[in-house]
Amino acid sequence: MKKRIGGILIVSGAILLLNPTLDVQQLMAGVETMLVSYWPVLLIVLGLALQNGSRKTKKTHR
Repeated sequence: MKKRIGGILIVSGAILLLNPTLDVQQLMAGVETMLVSYWPVLLIVLGLALQNGSRKTKKTHR
């Protein structure tokens, strides 16, 4: 959970550094356009997350 929050903060910080006068409605319009165009990529990411999320390390008892 901490890694995901950290990733979100890094991306949002980078966006604000590149364009500090960013309009929120402009950003949402861009995100909506990307979702409409590239929605199959979300399926790929979801599938990868589901496959990688089930891996747990086994603790050996000595």
